[in-house]
Amino acid sequence: MFAARDSTGQLVYAKLENNQTREYFCVDCHQQVKLIITKNNHKYFKHAKVIKISNNETQLHQRAKTILKQEFEKINYNVELEKITQFDQRIDLLAANRSRKIAVEFQNSPISNRNLEERILGYQENGYQNFWLLSLNYYQKKLSNRQLKFLNYHHDWHWYVLFFDVRRRHYILIYDIYFYGWTNNQSYRRAYFMNLAELRKFSPTESTREIIIEKNPDENFKRFCYQKQFNYLKQKNQSIKLPPVLKYDLVKTLFLYQNQKCLEGLITIPALIKIKPQIREFLYSEVERIISRLLVTIC
Repeated sequence: MFAARDSTGQLVYAKLENNQTREYFCVDCHQQVKLIITKNNHKYFKHAKVIKISNNETQLHQRAKTILKQEFEKINYNVELEKITQFDQRIDLLAANRSRKIAVEFQNSPISNRNLEERILGYQENGYQNFWLLSLNYYQKKLSNRQLKFLNYHHDWHWYVLFFDVRRRHYILIYDIYFYGWTNNQSYRRAYFMNLAELRKFSPTESTREIIIEKNPDENFKRFCYQKQFNYLKQKNQSIKLPPVLKYDLVKTLFLYQNQKCLEGLITIPALIKIKPQIREFLYSEVERIISRLLVTIC
């Protein structure tokens, strides 16, 4: 978290604080938090006590961790369950070999965008890669921000999210995710794997795309066309291919781009993407090209 209250109740921001001995308190639960300053001078607040594993943790979650431990050991990783790191984060599994340390997380319950970002930034600052699998609680035909905040990029799979069906012991990869047209119709491919070894070796071939059609037209885009005096009926059937990071508010993106705003403010970058500079560079290049083409198309 990036904001807290001091002992007087005053709201303070981590980026402006330097005293790690001061008392700070969570804005939401009022429990004590501490100021974390990383070696790269990244600052944030974290609850002072590590939350212990609940006795009520679901059997599903426990079983998932057991299976994943076996799976990573089969591909030659040393695995520790419930690893407490030196930066006070509890990892479901820590998988390590000579060259990599991977924080493996099976996400079964809801997690806020802020909490997700804090966890991933903590992994990055301490030299851990991160690998997130979503339970079937997250699984649905139409992708929303609930799944897309875990969005990642692979040079063969392109934009993807990964699910783990614990009961059937198989992995569901939703990949090559894109949105089409002005109403954000979704399109993606789906593949199933019985183990991690199969998943690691997966090289996609052409397969049937699943397309999710939005029933209601985008009122924001109608308004945009009206204000710019564009022909909405002519534009609405344009099958322009959009990366998921532009899905959230394409109209706002076009407005801001025309006003020469910073490109970084125009897109929603999921937490998993945010920490990878090489993906960030690729993403900006792709978004710049697509937005430029959009403006040419509608003008």
